[in-house]
Amino acid sequence: MTEFELNSLEEKIDQLVGLLQKLKLENVSLTKKIAGLNNENVALSENQKNSSKAIKQLILKLRDELACQTKK
Repeated sequence: MTEFELNSLEEKIDQLVGLLQKLKLENVSLTKKIAGLNNENVALSENQKNSSKAIKQLILKLRDELACQTKK
């Protein structure tokens, strides 16, 4: 192998190592983002359940109040 070929190969290896490092950092970042979005999804789901319960209770209360008013 000539010196030129060795230098070219070394340069390609350096580029691949740099790309690998970049991809590792991107993977860590995306993994953190996914975890954050999953946490947000859980919180939103819990809020939706709580809102649904509150609305159902309000509907029942209004129904009971209307039933009492019509009996008077």
